[in-house]
Amino acid sequence: MNPSKELFCHVQHFFHDYLRRDRGLSPNTILAYRDALKLFLLFAAAFRHKSVSRLVLEDLDADTVLAFLKEIERTRKNSAVTRNLRLAALKAFFSYLIPQDTLRAGQYQKIISIPLKRTSPPLMGYLEVKEVQNILDSIDRKTSSGQRDYALLKFLYNTGARVQETCDLSVSAFQLQEPSWVIITGKGRKIRQVPLWPETASLLKVYFTN
Repeated sequence: MNPSKELFCHVQHFFHDYLRRDRGLSPNTILAYRDALKLFLLFAAAFRHKSVSRLVLEDLDADTVLAFLKEIERTRKNSAVTRNLRLAALKAFFSYLIPQDTLRAGQYQKIISIPLKRTSPPLMGYLEVKEVQNILDSIDRKTSSGQRDYALLKFLYNTGARVQETCDLSVSAFQLQEPSWVIITGKGRKIRQVPLWPETASLLKVYFTN
């Protein structure tokens, strides 16, 4: 097989088979990995003074990855957190390549060994109970959209679910009879059962039957 075609066959299988089918990652995570790998391949082509279509697996070594990480910090002003996310995506790709291309396993292992940058954990903000209640009280529940927004915000406040997790829910995920709960599927397809307050369950019953 043409060396360039070999590289892009691996890229295609990584996204279409490995990330979706084997690892079950969410569409948003797959898009983030895609963006990181796209940026890296564009950089690697410039770094190697060739077009993207002529890149081969030998071009993708630890020196190229390190140069890429420096470049996105310098020219794209990526923070350490963003830099680490890009690196994590590349590590996932090269980890996938090891069993597919064992002759270059040492080359890929050097990339996987590149350390993440230390970052300070962000200070988590939060709303006081009164602030949450003020937001809920500001919703006009006389309209259908207001009833929807009130039930949605009450659900998010009750469960702490992420927006994408909430968007992915179906009615079958809810148990609205006592004891009330909802099954939420999070990152990495991890499933958790979250109890619902009686008030939340009542609101959702009304909303689902309207």
